[in-house]
Amino acid sequence: MVEKNGSLEKALKVIDLFILKDRYSLKEIIESTSFSKAATLRILNTLVYEHYLFKNIEDNLYYLSNKFMKLSDNSSNSKYLLSVIKGPLDDLCDKTGFTVSASILSNYESLAVYRVESSGALSLVPNVGQTMPLNCSGSGKILTAFSDDLMDVLSNMKYIERTKNTIIEATKYMEVILKAKNDRFAVDDEEIAEGLFCIATVVLDKSDKLFCSISVSGYKIKMLEKFEYIKEELMKTAMNIENKLNRIQK
Repeated sequence: MVEKNGSLEKALKVIDLFILKDRYSLKEIIESTSFSKAATLRILNTLVYEHYLFKNIEDNLYYLSNKFMKLSDNSSNSKYLLSVIKGPLDDLCDKTGFTVSASILSNYESLAVYRVESSGALSLVPNVGQTMPLNCSGSGKILTAFSDDLMDVLSNMKYIERTKNTIIEATKYMEVILKAKNDRFAVDDEEIAEGLFCIATVVLDKSDKLFCSISVSGYKIKMLEKFEYIKEELMKTAMNIENKLNRIQK
């Protein structure tokens, strides 16, 4: 017999309610699930904290968050994104000889959606599907800088310290973000892990909205030896992807 997770089953039962309508009060959820008030509040608080639901303070009702829309669109969006970036990023990897990645902003974190690596790649580069705190990486800084709502991201992101170089002060992070916005690139100088260096830039869609970040990562000493070349090729690749997006989105 398959062992079940009772807490998860209860949470899914609450989520299933939103198939029928788009908003519920606490009382309606209790009546529909027959859970105790205490148990219902625990479930709702967790779902709100994890951004699957949000509670509107004006009407005191619970709604599905846009995280569910992102999840439902994930397959088609991923295929579309990969169709645009895969070729250019594979070429960038061949040219630089370092690991190349693409990331998107997801739930106030950097989510790796593509990665291609050369031989001898540094394994600490995030795998596809892995998330990383925004303050730890070049990609995270770029995603923050070019996000649609900078103040919302800054208010909700978590400052996680990974090394002694990690930026964990909000004021300092803001300075770095503003510079990244101006320069259109950011670096991770041993902020995820000692010895790892990364340079990242932004890809914008036809409407100048954030599409993704792309980055080149590797051992710091080797990266710095070719820094200007890597930066130039990275920026060219971003421009090529943007041109491709402009053609596709006409």
